[in-house]
Amino acid sequence: MIVDTRGVITDVNPAFLKVTGYSEGEIVGQNVTVLFDDIAGNPTWEAAEAEGSWSGYMNGRRKDGSQFPQYSSKERLTNPNRATGASILIASDLTEVQDRAKAEKQLAQAQKMEAIGELTGGMAHDFNNLLAVVMGNLELFREEIKDSDVAPS
Repeated sequence: MIVDTRGVITDVNPAFLKVTGYSEGEIVGQNVTVLFDDIAGNPTWEAAEAEGSWSGYMNGRRKDGSQFPQYSSKERLTNPNRATGASILIASDLTEVQDRAKAEKQLAQAQKMEAIGELTGGMAHDFNNLLAVVMGNLELFREEIKDSDVAPS
């Protein structure tokens, strides 16, 4: 999108419209603060206004009010055909990246749990084998006592 010196949106592209859910007629003429919860009063953004450029992570806001993570950059335009001080803002929607990272984290957790399950299953099997040996020896010992002439006291 293109934003004038007052922060008013003057132009957007089709990708912007798709991500945000606005039509061009709804968003052109609005202040850029309708799109970002964390822009107004943000010292980084205000420094960018003074310096002319900025980039970083922030939350964008769609027409329906939902938020989405994005990486944004702002650069002051120097084209003499545009108003002095106008800026271009470029944003990348990180929703899919964030969702993929979350899914990968869940997969890693499931794999850890599977490994723990296999380990504990193996330990239980080994313990069961040892217990079978102990039980077998106790059974043999009981038979020996039963067959002996020694009476219990």
